[in-house]
Amino acid sequence: MVIILERCFAYAYGQRATTFAEKWKRRENQLAYLWDMHKFKENEQIRARFRGSLTIDSVTKDIVKWNRLSTIKRRYLIEIPLTAFGVALIIGIFYLFLVIAQNESVQNSDTYTYSLTPNYLSLIYTMKILVLLRVLQMVC
Repeated sequence: MVIILERCFAYAYGQRATTFAEKWKRRENQLAYLWDMHKFKENEQIRARFRGSLTIDSVTKDIVKWNRLSTIKRRYLIEIPLTAFGVALIIGIFYLFLVIAQNESVQNSDTYTYSLTPNYLSLIYTMKILVLLRVLQMVC
C-alpha cells in the first residue's frame, strides 16, 4: 500500500513540476511580448582586466578581443605538464612498492614476521589518490 502511495505522490509531484515550468515559460513569453522585449539582445560588456589583442572576426567582421591563453596554449602550458607529473608520480609509487615488497621478502625469508607491506600499500595508494584529486581540482 505504501509503495502505491509513493508512486502516486511521485507522479503527482512530477505533473505539478512540469505544469509549473510550462506555465512559467508561457508567462515569461507573454511578458516579453507585452514589453516588446522578445527581440532584445543583451550586449556583453568588455571586462577591464581582460588581457588580449584585437582581432577581426572572419564571420561577423566585428572587432573582438582575442584571448592570448587559448585552449591549445593552455593545454601545452598546464595540462600536459600536470599529466606528465601525474604519470611520473604513479610510476614512482609503483617503483616504491616494488622496492618495499622486495625488502619485505628479503627480511621475511628467514623467519616469520608480521608483514607491513599492506599498510605501506594503503598509505601509498591513499597519497596517490589525494595528489591526483588535488591536481584534478587545480586543472578543472
